[in-house]
Amino acid sequence: MRRLKIAAVAAAGITGALVPFQIAGAGTVVQSAMAKTYFTHPNDIEISFQVRQDAGPRAIALNTAFAESDGCTGCRTIALSIEVDLVSGTTSAVAASNRAISLDRGTTNSQTLADALQFVVATGGTNVSLSATGTAALNAIVQSLTNEAYSSTPVTQLNSDINAAIPSIQQILTTDVVSTYPTESPTVAEGGQSSIGT
Repeated sequence: MRRLKIAAVAAAGITGALVPFQIAGAGTVVQSAMAKTYFTHPNDIEISFQVRQDAGPRAIALNTAFAESDGCTGCRTIALSIEVDLVSGTTSAVAASNRAISLDRGTTNSQTLADALQFVVATGGTNVSLSATGTAALNAIVQSLTNEAYSSTPVTQLNSDINAAIPSIQQILTTDVVSTYPTESPTVAEGGQSSIGT
């Protein structure tokens, strides 16, 4: 019987492009994103999406998003980080830490959001990867959220839509993660943190 462990934690944001796979250092994944606006730089949107391959027995995933608006009017500051850590081999411990921090300092009518989604996936098998179908589905979700972040959608609605995407991402990771000799069947855990500036 195949059992898949997915630990999902929503938290803070990051900068970057869609990255299909990266090899992580033995058991540790670190990701962060930062967006900052001020009176001469009123818009900053940082989006990061990574799928990384990792190896057990310990999986440590750290994810932080930080968005700050300082002294501006009508600023739009969004930091969004989405990270998937695919862990090969026996996993005896998963430690996931997520933080989302948004600050508004001396702003008027600003939109500030820090949000992160982090998923740690372990099957007990080797060569854990995401299928082409799963990769395409995740890319579509991230592209949709990216388009919304760059639109005039209020950050409260964007935050709601990010949270609404979590079950879809979990489903993709349950059905489209493949590995050699898996020893565990699917289980999904989710938690989260978001921060909207006022």
